[in-house]
Amino acid sequence: MTSQKCSDCGAIVKKSLSTRTHRCACGCELQRDVNAAINILNLARQARDGQSRSNATGVGTATLLGASLVEQVAT
Repeated sequence: MTSQKCSDCGAIVKKSLSTRTHRCACGCELQRDVNAAINILNLARQARDGQSRSNATGVGTATLLGASLVEQVAT
């Protein structure tokens, strides 16, 4: 399901396993695995935000200067 859901608008975009590019009517175009990775990251964030008594402090991340979100996720 994570590779079929558009990480930009949330629409379901059906595709076969051999289709390696996610293309949505909203204009989002990503490599299929990058789209899935963004969806998994978003699900993890939602799950974390739903825990009112979490001891997690999070992990610091570095932002690549001038890099787009897609480039940062791919690295």
